[in-house]
Amino acid sequence: MNQFLQHIFLDNTILQWITTAGIIVLAFIIKRYLSEYVAKIILKLFKKYEYNVYRMPFLKNIVQPLENLIFWLVTFVTLDKLKYPQVLAFNMYKKLSFHELLIGISSAWIIICIFRLLIGVAYFISYVIMQRSVEQKNRSATQAVSLLADLVRVVLIVIALFIILKFSFNYDISSLITGLGLVTAALALAAKESVENLICSFIIFFDKPFMVGDFVKVNKDVSGNIEKIGLRSTRIRTPNKTLITMANKMVIGGVLENVSDQTRRRFTQVLEMSIRTSEEKMRAFVDAIRSIIASHQDVINDESLSVYFTEAGVNANKISIEYFTWMNISFPAFRKLNEDINLEILQKAAEMDVHFANPNKPTVVLHPEPPRTACDDQLL
Repeated sequence: MNQFLQHIFLDNTILQWITTAGIIVLAFIIKRYLSEYVAKIILKLFKKYEYNVYRMPFLKNIVQPLENLIFWLVTFVTLDKLKYPQVLAFNMYKKLSFHELLIGISSAWIIICIFRLLIGVAYFISYVIMQRSVEQKNRSATQAVSLLADLVRVVLIVIALFIILKFSFNYDISSLITGLGLVTAALALAAKESVENLICSFIIFFDKPFMVGDFVKVNKDVSGNIEKIGLRSTRIRTPNKTLITMANKMVIGGVLENVSDQTRRRFTQVLEMSIRTSEEKMRAFVDAIRSIIASHQDVINDESLSVYFTEAGVNANKISIEYFTWMNISFPAFRKLNEDINLEILQKAAEMDVHFANPNKPTVVLHPEPPRTACDDQLL
């Protein structure tokens, strides 16, 4: 048995290969427990925040990247202790050997794992701050943190790319930085729309035409609540609960209506009354509707309250109704108010024997023939 373990395979003994494989398997098994232990130590820096409240985003953004980093770090360090097999000692391209390529890929992957963890930490911190901002109803802070988190992510990715080129593949980044101006100009031309969307994201941040949570209408064909404002696009949750992603340029460049900034809620309605309704009943019914609406305390009783007989038609006489409420009343309560007023109008119409027009059955008034006179008989 000992002789078998000392047998040389790819320039290393069987015992060394078994030991290396055992360490890698053990790292794969205990990586979750070790990462959670290390993460809980890190979480003690956030004493004011409870672990259970932020458990899911914490696991996603910190624990998972940390356990991947631990596993691959242990794997590469363990494999590095072995002798590099001579059978794999050949050049891939010019002076680049396969061994150097493996080392470069390994170090690049470790750098990627480290920066994935850093991005996760940044996103977790932004999540905690955003939740606190929501609790404090500070929408400006929520919007700023969301945009800043995306910006930090982009910056970290760029830094990781430079580090990989420099330390993993020994690339001279000074020449790259020198030519970065020309490259940036070329990329700006090639990605003109992306640059415009990025600029528009900063316009949204500083000008604040809307914030996360606002209900907006864009170009009169897209409406919904703002869910997220990113560096390239804005996400809108429609009343149908679908998610629309619009480029920031389209949101800012079109006609934008922020419904959440309105100072009053407006209700309009047109009642079509039977043309058989007399003038006295119509006048009394209009006054009754005006009194019904004004009797509700949530309705703003000023010159904006409008109830008028606006149109005398062939098939119906029309009464136009318009009134406003303050924004402190919720939308469901506003709809309930409309319902109560309409029910009272129906009740009043029944009491006054006033009838509504039937649009599917036009009302035809027959004019009877006037009685004949003696003069008419003589003409005949």
